Amino acid sequence: MSYRSLSAKALATLLLVALATSAVQMTAWSQEAGEKPMAAPSRVQSTRSEPRGRLPNFYTRVVTPQQREQIYEIQQGFAEEIEALQAKLAAVEANMNQEIEGVLDTDQLQQVKKLQAEAAERRENRRRNRPMASAE
Repeated sequence: MSYRSLSAKALATLLLVALATSAVQMTAWSQEAGEKPMAAPSRVQSTRSEPRGRLPNFYTRVVTPQQREQIYEIQQGFAEEIEALQAKLAAVEANMNQEIEGVLDTDQLQQVKKLQAEAAERRENRRRNRPMASAE
């Protein structure tokens, strides 16, 4: 039987079963290897007095606690420079957007501003209607 002969619903079900099976298998392998199951991420704020950096993607499971601290120190050393560059980038983008708006006539600019306001309102409505994460 070819996957092309399956309906979209059957193909989606087959894919879902395959994903679930592989997730169960990976969990079993990690438990056989003696790894502890990953805890769900906590939404509770940490009690650290100093803000910490964020490890780059895929580093969490690889680095030692000492390496983690070194990475945080490196990130903190570059933080001021990155912040200054981000501020400069924001200023350049603002200038670019101002020049782009200069290409439009008054009516077009009003239409763009209206569309932007509507999009902002939709985003705000979605944000307000989003279910809040419980602090368990």
